[in-house]
Amino acid sequence: RERERGREEGAEGSGPRAMAFRKVDDKTLGNEPRSSPGGRLVEWCPTMDLLAFVTGDNHIAIHRLTWAKLHTFTENTSQVTALAWSPDGRSLASGHEDGKITIYDIEVGEQTACLSAHSAAVTALS
Repeated sequence: RERERGREEGAEGSGPRAMAFRKVDDKTLGNEPRSSPGGRLVEWCPTMDLLAFVTGDNHIAIHRLTWAKLHTFTENTSQVTALAWSPDGRSLASGHEDGKITIYDIEVGEQTACLSAHSAAVTALS
């Protein structure tokens, strides 16, 4: 809290970017406890003010830093185990417990591909 007060009072690192991170920090990402199996999956978009995260009911939510919801992808039939943004920030990939990889077009808000990539869970994407 002391660091946040310093930023609000004009200390080094202040400005709109610091305020945006403080706003997000004050929000919760879901109802599941922090000790939930596998933890939380959260990924920042590399080019835009977007945050992708997996909700407690296994949906993928896309929000702006202002916390405005852009999309929620609900067609996940298997537990989401990994998330990764494309370098241009226009697509998001999700890996699943059943070995599938799903690609979403963020601008359109639709699933564009679903691949059966592995026989084991996808644990990382890059």
